[in-house]
Amino acid sequence: MARVGILTSRAVSLRNVAADIAKALRKVGHEVHVIPQLLSAIDAKRMFERCILVTVFSPITISSWFMVWRDLNKWGVPSKLYVTVEGEPKSHLIYDWLKRECEVVANSYFTRDMIEGQGVRVVDVVHHGIDLEAVKRARQLSRPIGKGRGKVLFGFVANSQPRKGHDRLAKVIKLAAEQVPNAEFYILTEPAAAKYYSGLENARVDPRFGNFSRERVLSMIGCFDFYLGVTLSEGFGLPVLEAQAMGVPVVYLDYAPLNEIVEGKHNIPVVYDSVTRFDCGHGILYTLHLYKPEELLRAIEAACELHADKKKYSAAKRAVARHARKFDILKLYPRLVG
Repeated sequence: MARVGILTSRAVSLRNVAADIAKALRKVGHEVHVIPQLLSAIDAKRMFERCILVTVFSPITISSWFMVWRDLNKWGVPSKLYVTVEGEPKSHLIYDWLKRECEVVANSYFTRDMIEGQGVRVVDVVHHGIDLEAVKRARQLSRPIGKGRGKVLFGFVANSQPRKGHDRLAKVIKLAAEQVPNAEFYILTEPAAAKYYSGLENARVDPRFGNFSRERVLSMIGCFDFYLGVTLSEGFGLPVLEAQAMGVPVVYLDYAPLNEIVEGKHNIPVVYDSVTRFDCGHGILYTLHLYKPEELLRAIEAACELHADKKKYSAAKRAVARHARKFDILKLYPRLVG
C-alpha cells in the first residue's frame, strides 16, 4: 500500500472531509497524512507516493493547487484534485492554460456542472461520505440538547456566511412563533450570525460552531426531530447527509446538490422561488436559491404533522438512515487513490 498525503485548507468543512478520506484510506491499508495547507510539489514528492488535494475551485486560488497537482503527476506521484464549489466560477479569472490542462474530481454533480461550464475537465464525481463508525459512537453519547414538552425540535448547523441564509431563516422562525407554536428551533452557528435570532423566544442559539468534535456535533444533530437543510447555496451540504445518517428527516431546499443526497420519499422538500448570484470577492458567483418564508413555514407545519403520526415518523427515520448508508466513506473515498 502507498504513503498518501492529503493536502487541504484550514476551513472546518474541508478539514472534516480530509479526515474522513484519511480514515477510509487507512482502513484499506494506506499510510495517510493530512496536511492543512498546500505544500510545494517538491516537498510533497519527497514525502508521499500519492496525493489528494482537497480544496474549493476558486479562480483566485485554484492555480496554485493545480500546479502542485500537475507537477506531482508529471513527476510520477499519482494525484487527484478533489474540489467543491458553491456557484459559478468566474470564467475570465480562469487561465486558458488551466482550462486546457486541469482535471478535477467533483464532490457533486452540481459542482461538476459548474466547473465543466467554464471549460475545465471533470474526470469523476465522488460524493462526500459519512463515517458510519462515528455515527455509531455519536448515538452512544448522552443527548446534549433537550426540548420542551410537546414540542417538535428543528435544528440548523451553519457558519455565519451570508449564503447560509440566517436572516431569511430568522424571519420564518418569527412567523412560526404564532403559526406553528409547537415548533422550536436550535441554531448552531458562529457569534456573527447570532444577532439574526435576537429576541426569538422559540429559538436557542449556540454560537460555538467549530468548537465541538465531529461525534459531538453528530450527537447534537441526533437530538433534532427534523434538520433544516435550508442554506441558500452549497457545493454539497454535508450536514444534510449527517442528519439522515443520525435518523433525522430533513426539511430541505429542493436544489442541487441537496436533492442529490436526500432520500426521496420521507424528507420534506421546499420549492425555492428564485435564483440569484452573489459576488463576495472569491472569484465565484454564489448561486443563491431564495425561498418565500411562507413556503418553508408550510414545510415546517407538514413536518409537525408527520411527527404527530408516530408510525409514519418512525418509518421516515429508518428510511433516511438506511439511505445515508449508501454514502459510506469506506465505499466512496478509496476511489480517490484508484
